[in-house]
Amino acid sequence: MNPPIENDPQAWVGRLERIERQNRRLAALTVVVLIVALGGSGVSAWWIFREKKSISASLQDIEFSQAASQYERETNLATPDVGVIQFLKNGFSVHFDVVQYTQEGLLLSGRIGNPKQLSVSTLTLNFSVQPYPYLVRDKWEKDKSGSFYPYFGNYEIGKAQTGVTGTLLSGSTLPFSVTIPNVKQTKDPIQIAISFSGERYGYLDGTW
Repeated sequence: MNPPIENDPQAWVGRLERIERQNRRLAALTVVVLIVALGGSGVSAWWIFREKKSISASLQDIEFSQAASQYERETNLATPDVGVIQFLKNGFSVHFDVVQYTQEGLLLSGRIGNPKQLSVSTLTLNFSVQPYPYLVRDKWEKDKSGSFYPYFGNYEIGKAQTGVTGTLLSGSTLPFSVTIPNVKQTKDPIQIAISFSGERYGYLDGTW
């Protein structure tokens, strides 16, 4: 008859060895579970970070696109191309005969055209050389605060104005010439914002 396990040292040793093996397996399983859990948490955190970064970049793209579109919609912009009639958003046209970089700055010479059924007198043309929005995006993003969109005109390179001599009749053009200081020729393209000031409009019957 086998002795009770309480009085059998070999049985106790075997039992302890089994318990020890079970504990080792349990410890190993616990380590594996922890590794899997931590790995899963790390993957989840990385995915969330990537998605958050992607969403933030998309929002910045949308904000920049909206600001640039608004600027282009509200500003009379022309390119420094010679021999091309360019129509401004206010309905008038500009034609550059001379676009030349000099020691004094950018020389612009050409004609302003009036396709409207109104005549214009005492007209002053204001020129502002601007970079394209995409060239100042990094600076724009640093300058913006919350939902405020900095006006891209804040980044102008140079500005000047000149008066137009005579009355700009309907269907006619008048010459202008201006040098915009501080503008040097670079590899970056530029655009020219043109605005009017001091003008008086008259009707075809001669009334003002």
